[in-house]
Amino acid sequence: MPLPPKPALCSLPVFANTCFNMGRWIVTAQPNPGAANYTTIAQSGVTSILCVRDPSESNATTNPFDLEEAMDTVTTGMSWTNVPLAHFTNLTTLQAQPFFNLQATKAARVIDQATRQMGWTLPILIHCSSGDRASAAFACYLIDYHNVSNKDAVAFATNDLALAAFAPFVNNYPKSTH
Repeated sequence: MPLPPKPALCSLPVFANTCFNMGRWIVTAQPNPGAANYTTIAQSGVTSILCVRDPSESNATTNPFDLEEAMDTVTTGMSWTNVPLAHFTNLTTLQAQPFFNLQATKAARVIDQATRQMGWTLPILIHCSSGDRASAAFACYLIDYHNVSNKDAVAFATNDLALAAFAPFVNNYPKSTH
């Protein structure tokens, strides 16, 4: 698969930040919390959500992890999976890379299974707090399952999504063997 088309901005008002719609995938920041907002997301056609936030972010002062998200999504008919890509504030990039690689491989596998292997209904929503880790997870999916080079995946995720702080991790991400 070549790189996905340039994303359109989502029109749903329930997202805390910019939302990128590529048809089959939506990469975004955390939706505004609340069951009503998840109902709106479900009504837009999304049936599967991959959250790449760390639950320890529930104490964050800005855009905290939504502890009710799993229940709110399930009760509105969506599936919800969490594969946290943590912020490694007390580790160097070199020290944190193996942890990122492990979790990014798992996130890429979930995206692949949701997209192709399981036949789940599309689109699939991939989110974190700002869109950066969601963009990193999607870039790793492109590397692992669509033979996109790290350089091209980083360029796409940086120019067309919201990749920023996690770009060095994606640059150094080794293609998994599934």
